[in-house]
Amino acid sequence: MQAVAARPLAPVKTGGLGQREVQRVARACSLGADPTRLWLELAVRVGLLGPGEDGQFRPTAWLKAWHAMEAADQRLHDSGDPAVLTGYLGKSTAFEDAIAEFSVAYADQNERDHTALLKAIRSGRIEARMAE
Repeated sequence: MQAVAARPLAPVKTGGLGQREVQRVARACSLGADPTRLWLELAVRVGLLGPGEDGQFRPTAWLKAWHAMEAADQRLHDSGDPAVLTGYLGKSTAFEDAIAEFSVAYADQNERDHTALLKAIRSGRIEARMAE
């Protein structure tokens, strides 16, 4: 979140987060692009990141409030306790929807990548051998 606070994320025309912005944050955090995209999209869905007046995604008041908490209170909120998580998520399905949406998009991308790989192998652009 520090990387986003230091340099807010510019949205793409459709309103989502673009690949360049995700990669920038991934590099700043020493993470891969896929886990970074998941965390950023979840942060947006649950209200930790949101668009400012200029439309760029930045930390929200809720994230700032969490950072202002004492360490013990932060741990309580981050405990993983189902009751605490339920309190966070409430009756909204935003978290489940975000996980499902990301999972489907990730699976679709894997299928496209595999199709492209097979096409490259068939055309001779990439050499592939079966393991024995």
